[in-house]
Amino acid sequence: MVSHDERAKAFLNRNQDFLGRFKGKAREIIELLVDKYRVWGIEEIAKPDVFRVHPLSEYGTFTAIAKLFHGGRNLRKAVDELQVRLYAAA
Repeated sequence: MVSHDERAKAFLNRNQDFLGRFKGKAREIIELLVDKYRVWGIEEIAKPDVFRVHPLSEYGTFTAIAKLFHGGRNLRKAVDELQVRLYAAA
C-alpha cells in the first residue's frame, strides 16, 4: 500500500504540467492542499471547509480564494483534478 507521503511526492514529481497551470497564490494553495493530503488524507482536502482552516484561511474567504482560480467552479475543478492526479501518481 502506498502512503499519503509517497503519493504526494510522486504527484509533485510527475505533475509539473498541472502545477504549471497555476501561478502565484493559486499555485501556493494547490501546494498547501497537497501538504494537507500528505498529513490528513483525501477526505481532508475534499471538504469544503478546508479553506476555512489554517494555513489556507490565511488567503482569505472562500470567495477570495475562488477569485484566484477565476471562480468557484474552476477552484472545484482544480481540487477535483488534484484528487484524481494524487491517486494516479503512485
